[in-house]
Amino acid sequence: MHDGDDGDDDRRRSQSEQGRGMKRKEEEILLLHDTDLKNNNPSSSHDADVQNNIPTTKQEKQTIWPAVFACTLFMILGPAVTVINKYLVRDLNFRFPVTVGTAGTLAATLLTHMIVHVRKMELPHAQTVTSEFYLWRVMPVGLFGALSICFGNAALLYLSMSFIQVLKSFAPALTLLFLWLAGLVSPTPPRIAAVLGITGFSTVAVFGEADFSAVGFAIMMLSVLTESIKMMVTQQLFSGVARFNVIESLYYIGPATSLWSLVTILAVEARPMLTHEVGQLVLNNPTPFVVAVVLGTAVNYAAFLVIKTTSTLNLKILVAIRGGAFVLLCSMLLGEHVSCMQAAGYAGALFSFLIYSLVS
Repeated sequence: MHDGDDGDDDRRRSQSEQGRGMKRKEEEILLLHDTDLKNNNPSSSHDADVQNNIPTTKQEKQTIWPAVFACTLFMILGPAVTVINKYLVRDLNFRFPVTVGTAGTLAATLLTHMIVHVRKMELPHAQTVTSEFYLWRVMPVGLFGALSICFGNAALLYLSMSFIQVLKSFAPALTLLFLWLAGLVSPTPPRIAAVLGITGFSTVAVFGEADFSAVGFAIMMLSVLTESIKMMVTQQLFSGVARFNVIESLYYIGPATSLWSLVTILAVEARPMLTHEVGQLVLNNPTPFVVAVVLGTAVNYAAFLVIKTTSTLNLKILVAIRGGAFVLLCSMLLGEHVSCMQAAGYAGALFSFLIYSLVS
């Protein structure tokens, strides 16, 4: 009798253990499935963190500070690069704007490659970037990026910094036109209206310029044109299989931009530099040249940091705010003349640009 009871107890214990084992197995499967969902959908993990772990004030500050730093850096560096470049090519009479613009890009490229190789970083798209891919997809981005930098710095020889900033307002309109022609975007009525507003108000600002230079205007519009084409070919590059991260963008696109810039220097500025005492000028004034290289290097990272810590929309809005603040700075502190008509036109262009950023 006792033996039968013992047998029943053993069977019950065995069934109970099997049940617990199956339950543990189901829990493990569910856990693995949940982990897989979170790994494939970052927002799921983020939502869970928000629901289950309400951040403290200290944690919020730790999250906000990188974005604040990136945005502040971006707002300061762009105008600072323009001011130091203008000082070099006009005030210091170093009339080689292509060389000035290339120095920062080349330094940023070398620094990025050093970081990648020293830290032995893995590049996610290393297999994608073949020689053929680089030649036909990356090199055009570098070409138009280099031309935009070269023309933009050359315009400093003829135009005020505030007027150059005004002319940059035409870039969104041209960029939208090229993206539409390439079949990469479909212009919507709100976007078209915003672009027409940018174009109209920017035109008003151009007619408000007191110290107009036809040569400088043509050069700066070439800078805006090549910048817009660069944005189009960059969109083509990133819309395919190559969605570069911050380091990859500088690692792959930087050498292409630097190469085209060096070719331009050899074609345009190398011989004149040999006939001038360029070396002596640099030796007598090393500080501004070093500052220009440092700022030019940092500005290449600033925009990427803003996108990484905030969003592309925030970057566009910051560009508009920075442009307006820089025009005011040029007028109030740097002594550049900004007419009422020019200020009104630029203000309208900035407002239209903000609308364009919100509807894009």
